[in-house]
Amino acid sequence: MNIDFVLTTIVLEQTYQAALYAMATAALTAHGFFVYKKISPQTYRRILYTASVTWMILLVSRAVYYAWAQYSVWIENPVGAHLAQLGLEPGVASTVLAGWIPVFSQSGGYFLYYASIRFFLPVLLTIAASAAWYSFLKSLKTYRSRLFEEGEVELGWLCALLVGWPRLVVFIPTVLLIFIITAVTRRIVLKKEFTTIALSLFLALFTMLLASGIIMKMSVVRVLAL
Repeated sequence: MNIDFVLTTIVLEQTYQAALYAMATAALTAHGFFVYKKISPQTYRRILYTASVTWMILLVSRAVYYAWAQYSVWIENPVGAHLAQLGLEPGVASTVLAGWIPVFSQSGGYFLYYASIRFFLPVLLTIAASAAWYSFLKSLKTYRSRLFEEGEVELGWLCALLVGWPRLVVFIPTVLLIFIITAVTRRIVLKKEFTTIALSLFLALFTMLLASGIIMKMSVVRVLAL
């Protein structure tokens, strides 16, 4: 394997990790500017929306690169090159993506199936789960608007995208748990009735990022990891 290829992959992964923390920090900074009225609610929401779309594009681009990298590794040796040209048996493909059996059964279908499950499915699950979380927060805001400041639904969407699959299964309960603890504490100590969700989102987000190694070893997360 070409050493330049390996080094490029390492650099790109390190860049991705740096971008992850940079995006989380940027979201926190934007929230601070909004809280202290340095930017308007419209600008704040626009920043969060742009960041969310940008991150989804980055996730897809990263998956495309890793699929290409994997293919490049396979075709460097006879066994891998043979696998890359194989079609997948319909009975195997039907266990996960039955609708794509005609594609997977053709030449190159084995690699396409492998790349779809290994690289693209986690991205799809991240986007789908984040969209479901966004819909939940939006519905909750409709009935409990006092729990939300401007832009916090969009903030929840961005945080979920940054956390990614499968850490999302821990992130969402963590947000709700922190929110409950914060609300009860504020009510008892500060005598304040209302608590918004932004603090819970940021605490859960940075917990997921900083403790990622520990979280990924949890049984429920390991089962859902692809």
